[in-house]
Amino acid sequence: MFGTIRKHQTWLWAVIITLTVISFVIYFSPYTRSQRGQGTGSVNYGSISGERIKADDLYKAQREVILRYFFSPGTFGRMPDNDYIMREQYLWLFYVQQQERMGIYVSDQAAAEVERAILSNFANRGISSPTVFEEKVLKPQAGATLDDLDRFARHYLGLMQLQAAIGLAGKLITPEETKALYVRLHQELATQAVVFEASNYMDKVTVTPDMVMQFYTNQQANYRVPERVQVAYVKVPESNYLAKAEAQSTNIAEEVKTYFERNTNYTRFGKTLEEAKIGLRKEILHERAMILAKPVASAFTEAVLAITNANAAILEQSGKSNNFPTGVTAPFDSRDGPKDLEVGSDFARAAFSLSSEEPVTGPIAGKDGFYIIALKDRLHSEIPALDKIRAQVTADYKYVQAMLMARSVGRGFYDTLTNAMAQGKSFDAACTNAGFKPTSLPPFSFTTQSLPDIEDHIELNSQGGLKELAFRTPPGKVSHFQLTRDGGIILFVKGKLPINDAEVMADLPGFARAERQRREAEAFNMWLTKEVPTALRETPFMQQRQPPPNMRSAPPANRS
Repeated sequence: MFGTIRKHQTWLWAVIITLTVISFVIYFSPYTRSQRGQGTGSVNYGSISGERIKADDLYKAQREVILRYFFSPGTFGRMPDNDYIMREQYLWLFYVQQQERMGIYVSDQAAAEVERAILSNFANRGISSPTVFEEKVLKPQAGATLDDLDRFARHYLGLMQLQAAIGLAGKLITPEETKALYVRLHQELATQAVVFEASNYMDKVTVTPDMVMQFYTNQQANYRVPERVQVAYVKVPESNYLAKAEAQSTNIAEEVKTYFERNTNYTRFGKTLEEAKIGLRKEILHERAMILAKPVASAFTEAVLAITNANAAILEQSGKSNNFPTGVTAPFDSRDGPKDLEVGSDFARAAFSLSSEEPVTGPIAGKDGFYIIALKDRLHSEIPALDKIRAQVTADYKYVQAMLMARSVGRGFYDTLTNAMAQGKSFDAACTNAGFKPTSLPPFSFTTQSLPDIEDHIELNSQGGLKELAFRTPPGKVSHFQLTRDGGIILFVKGKLPINDAEVMADLPGFARAERQRREAEAFNMWLTKEVPTALRETPFMQQRQPPPNMRSAPPANRS
């Protein structure tokens, strides 16, 4: 199965460790639960673009989807949940179908080179052959075989070719267009702002017990405490396996170097290229340490579950006897999860699935290791009495009233300011005459990632945010009065700052490559958005997203 990998193709491992998954959004209906009890019959796997789905093909797609998740950054070495598999397996079958219809062919040699590249990364972990790789990694950690890996490699490379073919038109951009776009995105604005914030008006708010009571009565729904759970946990830390992961990663410097030779956008890992190299190295070692920690966590979980009447106390005792960190969370709800642990939404979902019949579950991947949890307590939803939260309600009332005052003052000043500037007064003079002191903001462009001080008042990138406000306002003019989370803001755009021509010419080649890639992906995503809903219409995944029968449009009543 595995061919010889040529030395000049070390980039193949970079392809695999990045595994750039096609990003797109398909707007499905929000009904995600199947309606049970609506009839039974033989298993129907649906169809894609009119072709019936075979059980064997669906199973194979599941294995390949799992491998894509297993080798992707951020989820490296982990298994996806059932919702992910359910969604992605049909999309994967669609990709495969389109590859076949377009005559896309991946040679045995190309597939073998990708497979060999994957295998080579595990060479320092005692993985000396494809058979060992299958027995020690694929089967126990991903539930997959070498045949699954071979199909995945072929279909993944085919997907890259499919994206290139569909997105070809999007890559067309002239040098003049490229330069104009670069200038538009990178040229900075000089601006001043007058901010109206609630904190400046708090001392002007009058508070009486009746006002607080009325506010509490009107806002009771906002003070409802949702259902919460409290769990005991045992953590298998990834830090216990970092040293081993580093010792096994003798080729990591070459992997990092190869990655950045193929990917010029390094800001995800650090502000500078050198910082990014350190950041990528840490991420690779973290993922490999997580791979080493997972079987340990799984074995511990199985051992605890094998104990009769396993519960929180038994879990804690078992964790301590194995020298694992243990603890008990503060009560948390299903939306926010525990604040004292670095975990994702999977943790809260698993915690709320616990019951007296199934009080223990795991392992659950967190940012810093794997967690095994047991139900400690479940607290029902409630609205606290006013006396229990009077201080909070009073503070909330004062803040809301102060915010309304700030907005009222801001709207009034906007009228004064525009009238004054229409009569020839400068922005600074109009502000001074009205008793306001404008703040000069640091220069920023469309590509600016953060402006910490002003972002305390207005978001930088969102709709109605600072960038939208600034770049919609002509130079020399003031913006409209924009509402913010704590009041409002008026922005004066002084002008556009000169751009450095030498920097433009130096950055253009890399910018042009990135823009072509972005346009290719955008064209491919637009094609997907158009084709996928129709192609997958007859799959169980899409049909489960139809509204329940009692929510579908009913015919008008017969008035005769």
